[in-house]
Amino acid sequence: MNTTFLLRFGELTLKSAPVRKRMIRRLISNLHDALKRRQIPYNIERQWARVFVTTSDPEALSTVLSRLFGILSFSEVLRFPSEGYQALLAKAVPYFTPHVQGRTFAVRARRDPEDKEYSTRKLEPELGSLLLEGSTGVNLTKPEVTCHVEVRGKEIFLYASKESAVGGYPIGVTESCLSLISGGFDSPVASWLATRRGIPCDFLFFELGGLTQRAPVYSHLRHLYQEWFFGYRPKLFVVNGKPILEALHSNIPPKYWNVMLKRVFYKVGERLAGRNRHTALITGEAISQVSSQTLTNLRSLESGLNIPVLRPVLTYDKREIVQWATTIGTSDISEKVKEYCAITPGSPSTAATSNQVLDFESMLGGDPFYTSLLEEVEEIRVDQIQEDQIQYLHVLTDEVPKNAVWLDMRENPHPPLSHPCKVISLEELVTDPTQLSTEASYFALCEVGMQSMEAAYMLQEMGYQVLSYEGGTERLRKKMSIGV
Repeated sequence: MNTTFLLRFGELTLKSAPVRKRMIRRLISNLHDALKRRQIPYNIERQWARVFVTTSDPEALSTVLSRLFGILSFSEVLRFPSEGYQALLAKAVPYFTPHVQGRTFAVRARRDPEDKEYSTRKLEPELGSLLLEGSTGVNLTKPEVTCHVEVRGKEIFLYASKESAVGGYPIGVTESCLSLISGGFDSPVASWLATRRGIPCDFLFFELGGLTQRAPVYSHLRHLYQEWFFGYRPKLFVVNGKPILEALHSNIPPKYWNVMLKRVFYKVGERLAGRNRHTALITGEAISQVSSQTLTNLRSLESGLNIPVLRPVLTYDKREIVQWATTIGTSDISEKVKEYCAITPGSPSTAATSNQVLDFESMLGGDPFYTSLLEEVEEIRVDQIQEDQIQYLHVLTDEVPKNAVWLDMRENPHPPLSHPCKVISLEELVTDPTQLSTEASYFALCEVGMQSMEAAYMLQEMGYQVLSYEGGTERLRKKMSIGV
């Protein structure tokens, strides 16, 4: 049995007729893409200011409609030809009766102004009286159920509920942007909020910590593409971050590492956006959330930049961002991600000046340095990211395994851990993994868990039994109150 849904639009209904027509055309194109991806049988019919979708799988279709940008709400409808007043009542009573049983209700009727056959003043009380038996009465102020009757031309539409959708604009009705993405909470939420405004985003990721840092980015983008980003195929650009870290460590005072790291992101993003005709950069920055995001630092970071930086979560606090991440479905991924260990100075600057940023930029090598970072940029189609590329969580543990050899991978292993351990760096493990035994099990630790997770990932691929503690020694210290 087929079910028909009526779609309602949000802000796009406020646009001029030509713009509204173009936006609805794009929305329908995105809907085609979503339904074909999910292999949902469907038929789409467009009328002016409304769209109908018919399917034999209403549950699957409802899920797609609730996540399609541009739709404000939708309703399952009974649709039939107009055959007169009594024929309308004959269909409306059995349709609405199950909905009003044991509940208060109201009847709301609408018709085209030129349609003189139906009177809403007559229809509403008469249909209401026929539905009264079995209900708990009429409530015109706050009914539990509203029975909607619409007379549109030669057709009648009946529906008793409205399901909320995500609103916004259809993806692709505005120019594309380049979003700086990481594995945390903020940038996926910022990208989603921008896309809800109709912006198709490509993504730029700076790989500072190896495959285990890349994996959550893959996971975020795969989720966003499959669940929300209908109607386009985003690209991911990956830039090797190790030369950036080396340049910062060699040329910049440690208190300015965080600021200048972000400056490198902006400048490389500016160049990449120019190559691909992106009109703006999008970031997950929120005012004063971290040291590099004070208003002074944000102003200085944009000095001389020739592309606007959009910050959709600028005024949100962390709790609000996490709430959005939960709604979007990215929070479980973000919870597993920690900051990369090697770029966190003890006393970061909160007030770098524009002149300091420009001077430090010259010390890094300026434009030639930024250009060199893009010489081997990796381009990946998000729709081609496979499940086996995001399987990184199996290297993490929230418990201290028994009988495991502890690996202290901290960059500064002092004070020593209270538990017996082997002090070894990521570089030493990669260079000579045979220092470990395939017969033993290992428990890897670094300050916040990124380098140890990277090591565990690579060593498991080589056949070693290695787990990384989620959150590193910082979290273990709080959890166990031991000398780590």
